[in-house]
Amino acid sequence: MAALNVPYSQLVDQIRINLERARWLSANLPTNYLIVNLAGYELLLFKDNSLSWRTDIIIGKINAKTPLFKSKLKYVVVNPTWTVPRSISTEIINHLRKEPDYLQKKHFKVVEGSGTPVDASGIDWHSMTRKNFPYWFVQDPGEDNSLGLVKFIFPNQYSIYLHDTPAKSLFEQTDRAFSHGCIRVKDPLVLADKLLSANANWSSSTLSSKLSEGKTENLFLDEPLDILIMYWTVTLKDGKIKFYNDVYKRDPVLIEALNRPTYEGVLADDGLLNTME
Repeated sequence: MAALNVPYSQLVDQIRINLERARWLSANLPTNYLIVNLAGYELLLFKDNSLSWRTDIIIGKINAKTPLFKSKLKYVVVNPTWTVPRSISTEIINHLRKEPDYLQKKHFKVVEGSGTPVDASGIDWHSMTRKNFPYWFVQDPGEDNSLGLVKFIFPNQYSIYLHDTPAKSLFEQTDRAFSHGCIRVKDPLVLADKLLSANANWSSSTLSSKLSEGKTENLFLDEPLDILIMYWTVTLKDGKIKFYNDVYKRDPVLIEALNRPTYEGVLADDGLLNTME
């Protein structure tokens, strides 16, 4: 009912907003690239300037928004470990206060900054906080690893990457802003094979073989692939206009800027282009 009652004037404004966002990309796209559309919860792989494949994604929650930027995807990590960021360590400490065997159940270890393991049995978890915890939590590779079986690395200042996830049921939901900022991929093994298939001496069985070995390994792309983290609340899909929920509430700021008299300044002066150079 809410969607049916959106006035046409608002839909027109939404189209204007996203035409402006598309303009920011100009005509400088390569022939092969990845686009992550946060508002649409989807990842799109383009080859020879045509859509080759798509899959669903999970993005950063409202208080941990996934940023917009451009980078180059350089390698795939199979059987990744997960070093828990400081911002998330409080969640694990809270679990340990209630479940002393939580580390064993989830295959975590506690290490010093140098990577040296620490005997966690001697730590008083009730006295630990994110600020005074001097160690790091590291999760071993495996199917229950929070990063799943693969992650995709494209260097950036935000420490954002694509990755698998054991929480597959979350993909059944329409609105999928659940992560701490990184982007979870519904079909990561298909994506990994498609990205690495351009490498010399790569076959469809190579990935399965690497995964079955169980060891962490970096698989570099022979040709790094451009990746753009975008935010489009309107797209064309199967020849029809598709409207998405403005989950991060970015549209009002842009339509306000578009509606200003031109003498008040150009959009770029308002920082709306983010880091899309």
